[in-house]
Amino acid sequence: CYEDKIMILLGAEMGFNLKKKDWIENAMADDRFDFFIGSLHTLDDKDVAGTLRSGAVDLRPYYKAYYDAMVAAVENTSGFHVLGHVDYLDRYVQDKSAIPPFAFYRDQVAAVLENIIRRDLVMEYNTAGKYKGLSYGNPKKEILELYKDLGGKNICLSSDAHRSEHIGRDFTSAKDYLLNLGFTHIRYYNKKVPTDAPLA
Repeated sequence: CYEDKIMILLGAEMGFNLKKKDWIENAMADDRFDFFIGSLHTLDDKDVAGTLRSGAVDLRPYYKAYYDAMVAAVENTSGFHVLGHVDYLDRYVQDKSAIPPFAFYRDQVAAVLENIIRRDLVMEYNTAGKYKGLSYGNPKKEILELYKDLGGKNICLSSDAHRSEHIGRDFTSAKDYLLNLGFTHIRYYNKKVPTDAPLA
């Protein structure tokens, strides 16, 4: 009875890994899916969350290496439609005050954003950061503002729900937040074809 009321789209999140690029790109060619999110969850084949939770890394070199890897992954991977939670690693730094300032890795993030803008892809705004010890969703305001300043306009909302009760959490305030930053629409994909819907 909801057939005419709810649109259900099928997507998948793919972890960037240039060593497995062919497999990943072949998987993303599957037309049974409406869209794919590309995200960076590992560095040197080691899980970022686990590494950062251990507290056994020097954060500045680690951040530099992470964003270097993201630049390379985005530049050399095709088939994804959405770039997922750019500053994902912020969630797992144990001492949030130790997160390096944005200026330290801004140029690398700019290179990533310029690439997805040129390809008319989408930036994900993921509300889960607020539930992972951060005061912000991912990406942080500085990244969203840089994306906008560089000409980026395509954004989507995600709650990173791993449980049903988390679906759509914080979307109402997230929409207002994005509107205040100057974004006007969200973009989604149906059979890999982009469609824009007003944020307001």
